[in-house]
Amino acid sequence: MHEQTLYLTFNILRVNLLDQRLKLMVVKLTYSPVKWSLLLR
Repeated sequence: MHEQTLYLTFNILRVNLLDQRLKLMVVKLTYSPVKWSLLLR
C-alpha cells in the first residue's frame, strides 16, 4: 500500500515537471516571435 502511494506521488510529480517544461517551451515559442517583432519594428 505504502509503495503504491509513493509510486503515485512520484508519477504525479514527474507529470507536473513535464507539464512545467512544456508550458515553458510553449511560452518561449509564443513570446519569442512577439519579442522579435517588437525589436525589429
